Amino acid sequence: MEDGLGAMKVQRGPKNKYLGMTLDFRNKGVCKIVMPKFLKEAIQEYHLAMPNSKGIKPNAAPKDLFTVDTECPKLNGPRKALFHSLMAKVLFATKRAQPNTGTAISFLMTRTQDPNTDDWGKLEHLMKYLKGRKDLPLTLGTNDVNELKWWINGSHAVHPNM
Repeated sequence: MEDGLGAMKVQRGPKNKYLGMTLDFRNKGVCKIVMPKFLKEAIQEYHLAMPNSKGIKPNAAPKDLFTVDTECPKLNGPRKALFHSLMAKVLFATKRAQPNTGTAISFLMTRTQDPNTDDWGKLEHLMKYLKGRKDLPLTLGTNDVNELKWWINGSHAVHPNM
């Protein structure tokens, strides 16, 4: 673009930033992927809505993840919008650096159209899990390098100008 926005910059070296991720190649044959800043922002957004929320969880999904309580009151207004926003952010992180949240996010994404207070509780559980693991890297070893190349190349496939 003429104003410089969207200009691509070449990054070289053992540690690079790309799409909110930090790709760390400092250990030979290993790539560590983290998204601490991105996840910290999502967690802060959650804490603005739930300032008294405390603690962390040892697993991403609560035991009753797949139970749908149809009697719970529906979310509406700002809380419904926040539910949808946080789901989108966690899905982005799940696909890039937090595959351990895949089961929880895949179920909760089915609830974004009409979430209820029970779904909000499951989201709280997931956010408390992420709070304790935002710096935990996804580590790919030498055997995973071809998969990493495919993943990086595939990330451009959705953009018509790439």
